[in-house]
Amino acid sequence: MKAKEIKKVLSNIYLGLTLKHEVACKEAIKAVEKTEPRPVIYITTGYADGAPVYDYAYCPECCYSYEEGDKDWGKHFCPHCGQALNWEIPEEGAKE
Repeated sequence: MKAKEIKKVLSNIYLGLTLKHEVACKEAIKAVEKTEPRPVIYITTGYADGAPVYDYAYCPECCYSYEEGDKDWGKHFCPHCGQALNWEIPEEGAKE
């Protein structure tokens, strides 16, 4: 079952449940959403040979900061919040 389907099922389940179970379903939905990779937010620190240089990046969920060369740079999941990350470099001129 894909993350989108899981979120839909959980959203339908918690309707009419006790508050305790509703909260549990909402937390489960948040956990499922974190499995969907989101692009990191790159910070351009200058240009080399006309191309932007990205030495810093942030988690889109919790703003955990990364510096190129750090042990966490390029990892598939944020070590702080668990968000799945997409490290694909944005095309020049593309908005984040």
